[in-house]
Amino acid sequence: MINRPRIIHPNSNHKQSNKAHNSRIKTAYYIIINLSIQIILRTIELDFYMYKVYLRLKLTECMSAAKFCSIFVDLVNLLILILNSIKNKAESKEKLNRNC
Repeated sequence: MINRPRIIHPNSNHKQSNKAHNSRIKTAYYIIINLSIQIILRTIELDFYMYKVYLRLKLTECMSAAKFCSIFVDLVNLLILILNSIKNKAESKEKLNRNC
């Protein structure tokens, strides 16, 4: 028996590359949609938290030392929350860049 070379259909490579490309596109869309939802939810959360801090500042005109201190704790927590959301957004962008 003579060993004949196996003939590879020229379209099979093209189909495989299309599947890989479509998979990358789906992954990118999934990441973009997921990021958008996270940004919207984080923005709503930050808005509610800022409103809570604003009300606490507005309603307690004559503050005792303890209330004054707790407002600063809330403001620091708000700042940490904002910084974490910025950090998460940057990490998600890096993941998106690595996948594409």
